[in-house]
Amino acid sequence: MVQNSDTAGGVHAELLGKCPFNMIEELASFPYISAKNYEHLRQAEKAMAGHFYQSVVKTLTDRIYPEPQAHHIWLNMLEHKKNMAGMLGRDPGMRVAALDYFCNLMPGENVSSDVDDLLPHPTEAATFGLDTLTKLYEASVVDIVLEEMDKQAAHHNPPFSLAKLDIDNFVLICDEYGCDFGDRVLVMVGEVLDRYVRDSDIVARYGENEFVILFKHTEVERAKEITDRIRTVIKQTPIKKKHFTVSAGLAHYPTHHASPREVFRLAHGTLNAQRPHCKDHIAVFGG
Repeated sequence: MVQNSDTAGGVHAELLGKCPFNMIEELASFPYISAKNYEHLRQAEKAMAGHFYQSVVKTLTDRIYPEPQAHHIWLNMLEHKKNMAGMLGRDPGMRVAALDYFCNLMPGENVSSDVDDLLPHPTEAATFGLDTLTKLYEASVVDIVLEEMDKQAAHHNPPFSLAKLDIDNFVLICDEYGCDFGDRVLVMVGEVLDRYVRDSDIVARYGENEFVILFKHTEVERAKEITDRIRTVIKQTPIKKKHFTVSAGLAHYPTHHASPREVFRLAHGTLNAQRPHCKDHIAVFGG
């Protein structure tokens, strides 16, 4: 059971430091690590005698467990990470695996009560679930955030608007100009998205040429204005004198649905309803 008091296994909670995230990734890679890194881990474990796995689990979940239980949870999270990699065909990263483990296999032990706490600190972002091309979050980050919010009581979840955005005619762009050129378009769109949203918002590449923006504490009309500004900037940003457009569908939580996951589906459906005849357009569910 998680320790809710001031102490956990004999150590004061405020004195239990967090384990550097790069060390956690090294630990998750064992035994496929260098001798130098292995010795680094052994020294850290010795220095934190009796509290090493407490620190590891605290870093990943912000929860403190007795050391034996923390070690057991760590081993279970490693196994879960391996299973996720098999299903996804790629390494999800330790942070994503830990969140998914707590969401699905330990539902009584919520790791957060707010969207912000589900995301990594900026200094850890390079090892989190980032898309290698656009440097935005991967789809798995959005999935886990929405799933965790669905599991929480409604009063814990902040209102938000969600936009599902698609690059118009992307397949034709790649067919005509090549996949490398298509990658340049994806990077450009990612840079515009990153520039025009707040740090508190979640922006992710979702699929080959789709993106998701979760506008926290934002009414849908304001989110539509921001998305429309993004649409205009993308349209006015040529690559080799060629211009491109995007379309998007938006929905709001909890106005349009009481389930965050269903809000995502509503935004997705609103986007799809515009295809294939309506391009370069922003639409709101029910509008």
